[in-house]
Amino acid sequence: MKKITTIIIIALLSSSIAFGQAKSEPKYDVNFKNITMKEFVTFVADFTGINIVYNETDLRGNVSVVSQYPMNAADVIAIFNATLNSNGLSAINEGNYIRVVADKDMVMYND
Repeated sequence: MKKITTIIIIALLSSSIAFGQAKSEPKYDVNFKNITMKEFVTFVADFTGINIVYNETDLRGNVSVVSQYPMNAADVIAIFNATLNSNGLSAINEGNYIRVVADKDMVMYND
């Protein structure tokens, strides 16, 4: 499944660059069906160039994403946050990276 997902992403990136979209912020169709949360987090890190730290045991379940329009990095981060929240997780901006934390562990991060 990972190999197929990678091939799809590469094909989308190649086709977008070929049509001249590389001059402005790149936008791509982001569509996944039933990928693991870990695969999704890895995709977000690769797509946005942001380092993401997580506890692998917190990344349970699968996710599907269907976009109706091409997405840029900000759009992908918004989907990332919504997906985390719907799975009992939160993203904490630590400056040069994002930390994914289970909501039950957020007490350690609250002021």
